[in-house]
Amino acid sequence: MMTFVVVQGTYSQAGQDVVAAEKAFAQYAITHGMRQAFLQYLDSQGVVFNRGMVRNGIEQWTATPESSMKLLWQPAFAAMSADADLGFTTGPYELRHTMEDTAIGAGQYTTIWVKNKAGEWKFLADMGTLYKHSLYNKQSLQPAPSFTAAPAADTSALLIEKTFITDHTARGSLAFREVIIPGSWFNMDRQQPLYTLPAIEQALPKIPADLVFTPIASGMAKSRDLAYVYGLVTNKERKENYLRIWAHTAAGWKLLVQVLKW
Repeated sequence: MMTFVVVQGTYSQAGQDVVAAEKAFAQYAITHGMRQAFLQYLDSQGVVFNRGMVRNGIEQWTATPESSMKLLWQPAFAAMSADADLGFTTGPYELRHTMEDTAIGAGQYTTIWVKNKAGEWKFLADMGTLYKHSLYNKQSLQPAPSFTAAPAADTSALLIEKTFITDHTARGSLAFREVIIPGSWFNMDRQQPLYTLPAIEQALPKIPADLVFTPIASGMAKSRDLAYVYGLVTNKERKENYLRIWAHTAAGWKLLVQVLKW
C-alpha cells in the first residue's frame, strides 16, 4: 500500500489533463507508429537522451526511420502544476515486435509536459530506464501529493538543484534523505520503480556516493509549485543522464521524482 503526504494546497485537476495527453500520445504510437507519435507530441524545444548526450527530439526523430515495432506505455504516477502549464507522468513501457507478441524489452518512462502558447500539451523531455519483467498493465495510476506555491522570490529551479548537488557532494546518498517524502518516486536503471519511503531508503546506499551531477536545463511552473531539472551524471568514466522533478510542500522543496542512470 502506498501512502502519501498531504500538505496545504492543491494541484490542478489532480493531473488529469496531463494524464489524458500521455494516454493520447501512447495511443497515437500504436495507431501511427513510434516516429510519427514522437514528432506529433514533441515540443519544439523537447529533448531525448542517449548515454549522456542530450539531443533535440524533433531533429532526432526526423532522422529516425519508421519502425514496425510497437512501443506501449501507460501512466502510473502523474501530477500537474496549479496553473496547468507544467506536468509529468511516469509509468511502465514495453517493446513488442507486433501487438500480438509478448514484450522483448521493458522499463519505466518519465515524461515532462509543458503547455504551449496554443494551449496544447507537448512533451519537453522523455527519459527511460530499463528493467526485466514488464509492469505494463500491472500498475494502477497513483495520485501525487498536493503542492503549495513557493515564496514569490523563489523562481529558480536551478538554485534548488545546485543546493541539493552541494549537499550530495558533501554527504553522498545521505543527501537524498533530506528531500524525499512519502509519495516520492525513484526510477533507477536496471530495477523496477521504488515508490515507498522504506524501499527508497533501503536503495539509497546502493547509489554511488561519488556521482557527479551537472545540470543542463531546468524550468519551473508559473505557480511555483512544480519544477524540473535534467542533466549529465558522471560515474568515473561513464556518462549518463538524470532527471529530477521537485515539488514545493509545506516543508519546502522536496524531490518528487528521481530518474537516475549510472
